[in-house]
Amino acid sequence: MVLAVAAALDQRRLSLLVFVSTVFLISAPLSAASAPWTFWPPAPARGDEGCLSWRVMVEANNAKNWRTVPAPCIPYVYNYMSPVWGQYARDVASAVDQMLAYAGTDTAADNGLDAWVLDVDDTCLSNLPYYQANHFGGVGHRGERSVEFKSAMRRRLEEEEGYRIRGNVGDQWSDLQGPSTGDRVFKVPNPMYFVP
Repeated sequence: MVLAVAAALDQRRLSLLVFVSTVFLISAPLSAASAPWTFWPPAPARGDEGCLSWRVMVEANNAKNWRTVPAPCIPYVYNYMSPVWGQYARDVASAVDQMLAYAGTDTAADNGLDAWVLDVDDTCLSNLPYYQANHFGGVGHRGERSVEFKSAMRRRLEEEEGYRIRGNVGDQWSDLQGPSTGDRVFKVPNPMYFVP
């Protein structure tokens, strides 16, 4: 009987050891990339190139008419956009939360003419694989003036077709500026390029 109890205790200890070891081995490689306490931004490989400040200036529309990601900031943009760190996805999700909260407080008219304008290219569809292959817009991307075109299309929706733009979502300030922007605009991040 004593031998059976000792064997049962050893079996439980062995099971516990296997369980704890398995949990540790499975979670250890993931913890650095997916733990909620992982800090952003990752430590720069070299000195601080000011890339976080550059991205904030871009998103706030304080940096005007830039065309490409500065060469020292390409690794920073890569890390920001990377699914490993997930900061870009969290920033977009936060913007979506705000959109949903706003849409939930808005009552639609019965005429079916309430509209949301969505910048479809990479606001709704992810171009991440393309930009990863092309150094995140760091080389060779040239923007075109689009504020006038986008404003004219929104104005046509309102004035000629009778729509009321309730929300306007875009990753470029040119999506959100000019006449007929709608009742509320929502900017989602895009540190890869600027379209004037």
